[in-house]
Amino acid sequence: MHSWRWAALLVLSLLVGLFAVVSQKRQPKQHNPDLEHLIRSLGDEYLICADGTSQPSGSRWTQYLGIWRHMRPLLSQKPKASHIYTLATSQPESPGEVECLFVKSGRVLSSGTRLALGPLCDSFQGCMTHEVPYGHTLLPAFTDAHGHLLDLGQSLLSVDLTGAESLSECRERLESFLASHPDLDKSAWIEGGGWDHTRWIDWPNKARFPTAQDMIENSVSLRERKISLKRIDFHALWLSPAALQTVMADDKIPPGVEVIPGGSIVLDSEGRPSGVLVDHAMRFALEVIPRWTNEDRKKFLKQAVDLLLSEGITGVGDAAASIDDIVFYADTIRAGTDLGVRTYAFLSCESSQIVDDAECFEALVSRLAASGSGPLLLNEDAASDFTLRTVKLFADGALGSWGAALFLPYSDRPTERGSLTMNESAIPAIVNYWADKGYQIATHAIGDRANALVLDAYEEVLLRLTSQGEHDLRARIEHAQILRSQDFARFKSPTSQLMRTQGPLSIIASMQPSQYASDEHYLPSRLGPDRLANAFPWRSLLGSGSHVLFGSDFPVESPSVLAGIRAATTRTSPTADVVPETLTRLEALRAYTSAPPFGQFQEKVLGSLESEKWADWILTFGDILDDRQDLQDIRVVATVKRGKPAWLEGKGRLSSV
Repeated sequence: MHSWRWAALLVLSLLVGLFAVVSQKRQPKQHNPDLEHLIRSLGDEYLICADGTSQPSGSRWTQYLGIWRHMRPLLSQKPKASHIYTLATSQPESPGEVECLFVKSGRVLSSGTRLALGPLCDSFQGCMTHEVPYGHTLLPAFTDAHGHLLDLGQSLLSVDLTGAESLSECRERLESFLASHPDLDKSAWIEGGGWDHTRWIDWPNKARFPTAQDMIENSVSLRERKISLKRIDFHALWLSPAALQTVMADDKIPPGVEVIPGGSIVLDSEGRPSGVLVDHAMRFALEVIPRWTNEDRKKFLKQAVDLLLSEGITGVGDAAASIDDIVFYADTIRAGTDLGVRTYAFLSCESSQIVDDAECFEALVSRLAASGSGPLLLNEDAASDFTLRTVKLFADGALGSWGAALFLPYSDRPTERGSLTMNESAIPAIVNYWADKGYQIATHAIGDRANALVLDAYEEVLLRLTSQGEHDLRARIEHAQILRSQDFARFKSPTSQLMRTQGPLSIIASMQPSQYASDEHYLPSRLGPDRLANAFPWRSLLGSGSHVLFGSDFPVESPSVLAGIRAATTRTSPTADVVPETLTRLEALRAYTSAPPFGQFQEKVLGSLESEKWADWILTFGDILDDRQDLQDIRVVATVKRGKPAWLEGKGRLSSV
């Protein structure tokens, strides 16, 4: 054949190959009947296997023409083979790949080769052997260590300002919400959240909060509406003029006062509240806004669970549950209904609007007793969807609203250092109070000062409990975003007297990679160059031997675990002389699978696909651990909980959950 014909065929083949790659990347989510058959046919006993080998991606005619070698680079990102990763805890440096899993009665009975496990399946009547589809990966389901379950559901049914790039876009979304709810009573409160003024292109002064008047400017439909909007970090509340007037009518907001214990009231130039309440000051509005009913909670729970299962998440740390929320969960379980996802609740007295801890505990005891439950629901075998053994404390606010407590002033607000939301001298006593009640303590701490004070308090209680022969506190710090260098090692061994400490006595860092991706644009101006090296120190803490768990803090961030893994693995160093805090894909994946159950006292039954553990697993299209594959092209296509189908792409939530 003439050389020009070979050249023409080569060009044509390359174009076909390129089209195949682009088509695959743009392939919409769609129903797969073969996948549905696999998922729906999962019985009480089944064997599921993967081939684990790569197959050529080129078609026969391209190989026949001898030009496969030219097309291979173009098609190298196409998913190859199928895999099963157990993420066995005994092999932390390995994904624990196996050929087959044998599942019985909702638990993994064994893993190994097809040759070894085939006869085991044959010994059970009705046991079927299934194949992981070509190009897919089976791995443990995700656990989001820190989110807000019912708030997520509410956010899906209310005004969503997430990602709004301007103040005018926020107004447009509010007006659109009203237009789509024409029957909404004019006296009703409109709630929502997700606004972030640091991202608004029409807001030049990023160090200034918007006002109530800014919300309704030039909008007839918004003028008389009572609107309450939580900032993206949930640490500031933006009120419309009508809402602010309603809150002030009770004379609860002290006139002319800007700073209150644990919070602040943003004032205008004349010393009047301008429309934004920060941290504890939000209570003035929350006491006026109607509280949720249990019917509200049912709607919110359904919305949240549907979304979480679609992301491959079967377990969540519900990081600020009120007493009303906890009673709702307990009553739902007692009625014989699963919650849909494994819910590890953190009691929040603040969410319950009870300031005194003893009063909060007594209220919890009284309410749960009326429901036939005690104040602790340990659930270490994870047989139920609900666990209560943790209390949530708040040491400071958030970086985005200048509320995180720092040792040195904010670089963009040189007169402010943030605020503690707990009395500094009272922190050890509060931690000791809840430890004596048998609760795990999980404390929100973002700024370096807040983190240091919480570590001091944990050190005190750990020393006391160790001297009494008690060891398994598993105290947690939620967020741990800004730390001093000398505090990294304290997560592993809080004091020199505890240097021998291993495992349960160390302090757990519960962190959220997606928040770094959202905050990255303002971190340099907020912190300055010197503190950037100690911001979001995932690698430093993991390298020190600390327990690091990942979550998203949904709905503050999207619950997408794949987005979180992408944030954790693609982060770059702020300056050339700073060691990057980037993780490997395997490290990040473990932080969402095998690591969170340790922070929930459930590592013996959850987090990996090992013998006697619950068979909570997912199928992804593509392989998360293949660095050649773009994480944006990988997606969850099926979610299984307790060995049974829970969610399927193209079909949604399945009836077995």
